[in-house]
Formats: sequence, C-alpha cells, structure tokens
Amino acid sequence: MYITNNSDNRVNDFVLSTAWDVSTAAADTHGGVLATNSQDLSPTGIQLKSDGTKAYVLGTQNYYLYQYSLTNAWDVYPYSYDSVSFSFGSQDTNVTDIFFKPDGTQLFLAGDVSNRIFAYSLGTAWDLSTMSYSNVSLDISSYETGVTGLTFSADGTKMFTVGPAYVRYWTLSTAWDISTASY
Repeated sequence: MYITNNSDNRVNDFVLSTAWDVSTAAADTHGGVLATNSQDLSPTGIQLKSDGTKAYVLGTQNYYLYQYSLTNAWDVYPYSYDSVSFSFGSQDTNVTDIFFKPDGTQLFLAGDVSNRIFAYSLGTAWDLSTMSYSNVSLDISSYETGVTGLTFSADGTKMFTVGPAYVRYWTLSTAWDISTASY
C-alpha cells in the first residue's frame, strides 16, 4: 500500500500481511520512502506501473506529474527520478488524483478547481515524455465539487469519483472514453 505524505514530502510504502486488508498494514522493514522534495513539496497522488517498476507521483506545488524508476519492483526505495514530468497546470491548478489505464496508454486526472476529469494519451505506454492532453474532459460539477479521488473498473466501463461526502459512479458506454460517461 502506498500513501503520499505532503507534510513530509514523500511517499511511504506499507506491507499488508493479509492481502487487501489495511488493518494488517505495517511500515516496510527497509523504511520504504520515496522523497519528492527535490521535485515537489506537496505530493498528493501516486500510481505504480502494472509491473511495479515505475512510480508516478502527483505534485500540487508545481502542478506536475513526476516519473520515477524503482530499483526493486513494488518497493519505493531505492528509486531514481527519471527527469521526466508533465505539467497539468493549464487544465487545473489543483489536481487531486490520477489513474492510469492498465496498459499505460491513457491517464486520467481529477481536477478539484474545475470539477472535471481530464483524459491524456501516452504515445508510448507508461512514458510521461510521450503524454499529451486529449482535449477531452468530463464536467462533474453538477454532481460533485471538491473531487479528491478517482478510479475505474478493470474493464474501463465504470468510473468512480470520491468527493467530500459521496463516492459516485459513472457508466462509460465506450470503455475508457470519458466523453461517453453518464452519471
């Protein structure tokens, strides 16, 4: 389990002795910490590549998404910064969460200021240097303000947003295409 900690400018990893049971979480014995302070002082979201070899950390101080390589799959320490980032500031100045399509060819961002979900394409899977804005967004302001979380079903036909009081779900008539989403 991975948790961003913007008061300490880092990502911590925890081991779950029982799979999917957060009550069994314990700090990783090697003190797993990915320090983001050289890139951003306010990390708010993280996702790992499907094989565990890359970490993508959302930083809201500078409005960037940062890419890191993990020496050992699924361990955030030791790591190295890939010197690759993507600015999302022209879409929203407070992006609160990210979600990668499982094959790494699309990324979705939850924008708290605009109350929108934004879609991005990656020319090369999992490589932020090939990412571009798809000019597609979903306005969720009629249903949610203050979005703090975002995830999708494994097949991309459901999207879930987390707000201050509710978890809401959206149906996508075309998988992974947020322009086809309905509440």
